[in-house]
Amino acid sequence: MIECPNVIRVLFWLIILSISCVSLSRAQAMTFVGGGKVSINNKTIHKPKEILSVISQKTTTESLGAFKAYRAHRTFSTIFAFTGGFIIGYSVTESVINRNIDIGPAVIGAGVLVISKIFDGASNSALKRVVSIYNTGKPSSIYVEPVVEINHNVASVGLRLKL
Repeated sequence: MIECPNVIRVLFWLIILSISCVSLSRAQAMTFVGGGKVSINNKTIHKPKEILSVISQKTTTESLGAFKAYRAHRTFSTIFAFTGGFIIGYSVTESVINRNIDIGPAVIGAGVLVISKIFDGASNSALKRVVSIYNTGKPSSIYVEPVVEINHNVASVGLRLKL
C-alpha cells in the first residue's frame, strides 16, 4: 500500500510545479502596436523613456543598441516632420496673405515630410527589433547586420559591403 505522506508530498510538489509553469507562461510579452507604440499586458506605452524602463529589466547590449537606433530615428523623424509642416504652413499662409501662390516652399516642405516618413519607417523597424529581442532574448532573424570588410594584398586593395 502507498503511504499517505509520500503521496501528499508528491502532490504538493506537482502543484508547486504547475503554478510556477503557469506563472512563467504569463510573463510579460511585449507586442508592437505601430506608430512607435508597444503593448505590455494590454497597456499601451508610447514614450521612449517608459519603453526603456520596461526593456531595462531584460537588458542586453543588442536590445540597448536597437533601442538607441529607435530613439535616434524617432528624433530625426520628429525634427523633419516639424520642419516640413512648418514650411508647408508658412507657404500656405504667405499665399493667403499676399494672394500670390508660390508652390516652391510647399514642395520643399512636402519633400522634408517624405524624409520624415523614411525615418519613421526606420524607427518602427528598430522598435520591432527591440520587441523581438525583449520577447525572445535574441535578435530577430529578419535583421541582418551590415558588414564592411577591407581586403588587401600586395597587388590590390578591395572593399566589400555586405548588406
